[in-house]
Amino acid sequence: KLGIAGFDAAVSRTVKDGAQANSQYDFAEIVETEKKKAITQFEEIAEQSSVLGTSWSQYTSQLRLFQRELEKESKRLRRDEMRLLATRVERWIKSHLDEAISLEFNKLGSGRGGSRAPESGSKPPSENDHWDRVWNIFTETVSQGEKRFVDRAKSFDASNEEVEVGLWRLRRKAWSILKAKINEEATEGNLGMKLREK
Repeated sequence: KLGIAGFDAAVSRTVKDGAQANSQYDFAEIVETEKKKAITQFEEIAEQSSVLGTSWSQYTSQLRLFQRELEKESKRLRRDEMRLLATRVERWIKSHLDEAISLEFNKLGSGRGGSRAPESGSKPPSENDHWDRVWNIFTETVSQGEKRFVDRAKSFDASNEEVEVGLWRLRRKAWSILKAKINEEATEGNLGMKLREK
């Protein structure tokens, strides 16, 4: 139990230090290193505790049990780290969509003749392709977010299934973010204010 608690604390501490230093830490490597340290420590203590000629001088079954517990704890830590990664990527997608979609909605009303939009010659993007531009921003941002997620998930030694589940959740969350942002921008008050400004 002490070995598992020590392993858990060491992995969490190393990951936290890496995150605070804003460095790209390799989660799988951290887990493997700490696992080896925990097993070495377990073997040293077991060796010191053994008394020749007694039943507890053999600790192979306990070592196997300890290794299984370490594996179980490693999976739990990886699952938690994957969840944190997904949350960070969701925040990144949200900030990018918020900014880019706000800019697109701010362009509404500027495609007509007037002080800032000439009748002929170079015209700003029209309202006709407004939703195409919003869709392109969404798909590009989500693609970049997915790439970030997959690249980091590889360093966690995550299975293909775990990555697929993470991507599926990320896409659903991104869709909710888009819907909320469009609802916010398209309220009557917001649209009226933007058009009055133009």
